[in-house]
Amino acid sequence: MSRSSAPALVLVGILAALAFPFLVFSTASSDALRESKLLVQALGASLALLGLALGGAFPAFGRGRAARVAVLGLLAAVVLALLSAFANADVVDPLTAAAVLSPLALLLAGSSAAGARVAPVAAAALMAAGAFTGALAALQRWAGLFRLPLDAPEPRFLAAGLIGNAGDVGMALLVPALLLFTTAAEPGTNTRRRSLAALGLVPTLLGLLATESVGPALAFGAGAIVFVALDLRRRRLALFAIALAALLAGTTGAGRRALVKLDQLRRGDVAAASTQRDIGLLAAREMLRTRPLLGAGPGAFSNRFVPARLAAEERAGRRLWHRSGSAHFDNAHSEPVTLAAEAGLPAACAATAAALALFAGLLARRREEKTPPLPAPTTDALFAALCAVALLALGDFPLRIAVASGPAAFLAGVALRRIAGGGPEPPSPIRGARVLLAALGVLIAVLAAVRSLATLAQAEGENLLRDAASAPEEAAAERAELLSAAGVRLERAIALRSRSATALLALGSVHALRGEREGAYALYARSVRLEERAESDLNLGRAALSLGRTDEANALFRRSVWILPRLLEALPPEVDREQLAVEIDAAAHALPRGGHAPGLPPTR
Repeated sequence: MSRSSAPALVLVGILAALAFPFLVFSTASSDALRESKLLVQALGASLALLGLALGGAFPAFGRGRAARVAVLGLLAAVVLALLSAFANADVVDPLTAAAVLSPLALLLAGSSAAGARVAPVAAAALMAAGAFTGALAALQRWAGLFRLPLDAPEPRFLAAGLIGNAGDVGMALLVPALLLFTTAAEPGTNTRRRSLAALGLVPTLLGLLATESVGPALAFGAGAIVFVALDLRRRRLALFAIALAALLAGTTGAGRRALVKLDQLRRGDVAAASTQRDIGLLAAREMLRTRPLLGAGPGAFSNRFVPARLAAEERAGRRLWHRSGSAHFDNAHSEPVTLAAEAGLPAACAATAAALALFAGLLARRREEKTPPLPAPTTDALFAALCAVALLALGDFPLRIAVASGPAAFLAGVALRRIAGGGPEPPSPIRGARVLLAALGVLIAVLAAVRSLATLAQAEGENLLRDAASAPEEAAAERAELLSAAGVRLERAIALRSRSATALLALGSVHALRGEREGAYALYARSVRLEERAESDLNLGRAALSLGRTDEANALFRRSVWILPRLLEALPPEVDREQLAVEIDAAAHALPRGGHAPGLPPTR
């Protein structure tokens, strides 16, 4: 492959990484759906890195104090995260690196000269993807068209786009919506582009309203106001558009949901107003108390959550179970807090310093611009979009889903190049830099492919397991065949991803249905050691009971119901459910007086 093809590779890679995650879809499972988007992003980012390696010119980060601080802060955060991974090697999944390296590769691509040339096309692709997704979500919610085969506990969850979750759709639409708004609201942009942007903004905002996602809607409003305020004299007419959008939002379910949240805040019910996000924050605080310097491990918030939640309950003097179908948190629903909990306070401080330097550099850059140039996206548009992402990250997890993390990382890279002054890029002083970039690209692609294959194999195995569990008793041969096929796929998933606690849990259930009690117990215990969940405690208790370990089983049953009360109805018939419920109720009343969960040692 020749050097002349390098720019084309960068262009194709960036466009694929940013736009395709909006379009790919998998029905295997919710995890497989998210993994498919990460795979597409990773493959595109890998292609872009290969193009940069072939081109041989690398971003020069040494120009400008703000750029240097941003780069040093980011490098420090990455190094500290690596140290955290080594310190927590017992639970950290190495394949987590794919979800981290892929956006970082897009940031690197965006900060290159090739990335700067691609930025206008990439922005246009993002805007088109946002308009398409917004229109689809609105049609799914209000017209009943193109709905996906997904569970929808509330009408807003029907607005799934091709992303699968209304909350994820809201986060994914934030950057496209702001790019569309800033293009339409910039007086210096040619009329055709402004008209197309305004036309695309309508379905994008309708999709955002259809999801009733309060956080992304507030973040969009804040970003739009910031953009107008940066040059109020030239953009004051855009204030009317913002006001009109706010009025329209007030007449929809999104507006009513926002009013409900405000009323909950007025009454002091922060837990309800934040959809019980306080649980994740309190658990994160306990993780920081235990491991303040290096945290729980990158991507290991989920692994450490249950012990941290129980410790937080004792400290807070109240139970902290989520009143939804799940009692488990995979993150703190706040990117800075999750980063601190997983990689330690120093890493979070370094990342925060990098972000602040980037914003300061963008403000300084726009003051240096004598006349408002109109590269796409403009410096003001970059500032507004990144401000909105930062605001959303305070109360959500946009950097943990590919459809939101990729656009944010690429725009951050473009902003980094903007504050560094741009200009020609000298050959890299690092020997073997080309090989390093190419190797990094290959590594990202391999890690993402292995993750996707493991997730798909697990989804297939779990589906076969459910079919086997629901098969009638008289169909013994069919049941055995289904269990055998499920076991094969789950073993494949574990071979590819040995740190998957949920795959171990499912394989344990295969052994349990086969009557292999010792094997089931061993797999359940391995799953609990890696990542405790209420369901894993319940299954381990069942396995212990089948082996005659009654005391251990009862303790596990009490623990599982304490973590997730609805599991009381799933206990084996041998268990005295009424007595267990009485014990748990008594323990809950004792928490304010220094008590702890029934049958469990204190965590403090």
